[in-house]
Amino acid sequence: MRISGRILSLVLSVVMLASVCLAAASCKVSKGEIKKVQETDPWYEAKRVELDPEFDASKTKNLKVKGPYLIRDKYIMSYVAGEIWDDLPAIYTVPHEWMGIYDKDGNRTHMIDVDEIMQQLAPEGTVIAYDSMGVSECESGARLFFSQISAFSLFYCDIDLEKGTQIAPPYLLDQKDLDSVIGTINNRAKTVMAER
Repeated sequence: MRISGRILSLVLSVVMLASVCLAAASCKVSKGEIKKVQETDPWYEAKRVELDPEFDASKTKNLKVKGPYLIRDKYIMSYVAGEIWDDLPAIYTVPHEWMGIYDKDGNRTHMIDVDEIMQQLAPEGTVIAYDSMGVSECESGARLFFSQISAFSLFYCDIDLEKGTQIAPPYLLDQKDLDSVIGTINNRAKTVMAER
């Protein structure tokens, strides 16, 4: 029994020594050319872009901003501007929502009246309260989501980013559409969590 313990000890010592030698041999420094990074080599590039909505300060108060969102090669900004009306005291403002579309250099290409799009659903001669929910990318450009506050309904409207125009009338999302969107979000969240 004592001899077999010595043999086992010798075999384990040889295996450990061999694994250390193999590991050390595989870590050789390659004799190829090593490139040295010069101080003049570009490390990264950053560009500051200002997205100016160009609102008239004398007619606008309480500007609320959402964004920027990058969709394809355009920046999208959402603005709720408190407009000052001549027939109201200056302390009161009327909120008005706009969507600004900018190129990569920060030049405004289009300003879309979001209130006008949302009010297409209101019966003629009435005003209904809507709330913009956000914007996402779609096949035709950008998709603007908004809800009708009094009816708890969710709508979307596609916007052509190149022309700055509405592509089709607002579309009401039904329960099947909502279930599909929620299912897609849940599946994506599960995939992201599984990848971690």
